[in-house]
Amino acid sequence: MAALTNSARPLPPVGRRFGIVSRGAASSTRNKSIEEPEEHSFAVREDPSSIFAIKERGNPIMTQYSSPASASPLIHPTACTLFLLAPTAQDLTSMSRRARTNVRRNFVRIITAANVVGVPPLIYSRCDYAAKHGFATHVTGLALREFPGGVRGLPWQHAPLTGALSENDRPVLVVAGFWLEHEVVATALHALADSYDVYFVLDASPAKMQAAVRLSQDRLIQAGATPVVVSQVIHEWSLGTTDAAKAAALNALLLSRSTPGED
Repeated sequence: MAALTNSARPLPPVGRRFGIVSRGAASSTRNKSIEEPEEHSFAVREDPSSIFAIKERGNPIMTQYSSPASASPLIHPTACTLFLLAPTAQDLTSMSRRARTNVRRNFVRIITAANVVGVPPLIYSRCDYAAKHGFATHVTGLALREFPGGVRGLPWQHAPLTGALSENDRPVLVVAGFWLEHEVVATALHALADSYDVYFVLDASPAKMQAAVRLSQDRLIQAGATPVVVSQVIHEWSLGTTDAAKAAALNALLLSRSTPGED
């Protein structure tokens, strides 16, 4: 079997940062005389930055993740952590009522979906508990780990939060919250630098300034993150679960015009 090296093919698509080549990608290279792996559902590049190389070096993050989900081109629930950035009271008052309602609805929908399929949701707040609990996370029955930080605190420098991410040991981070061009961009870039596969949720990540939306999206995409919307995440989680009841619950959430706890 021919060796798979970095020089054999170009780098993987945007958002695929773990040195994993899907079976479909491998088969598309037959014209380049590279054989498809015969014994595994995915092939690993000889890349020192891959999660498997990181595992060998003893990195505490993502040391055991090597399930078949790693070969999937979709957002697989068993690979994900949901990372939310809560608003402050001032953030909320700066938005129109319609915009505030729409973002709150999407927060609740994605947290509800995460609870259905067992995706651990973490939320970082800039010291405003009242706004956080009144915005989305007060909904009865939703499991959520909360991490209070400072007003100017950087989530990725918050030791309890990064410790929780290490404990989760999942390579995919789904990021959403306030504000897109500030906390979301900073969190996503740090996560990418630490070899996470990052998806940022556009309809749950409002921008403080409209002019910053396109610039922030372009910057994150260029860095390797993937833009998604809430319905995409929920749909792909429904495809990834093998539990029919959970898939049905997610599909019902997609079809519903209201969300749990909505006024």
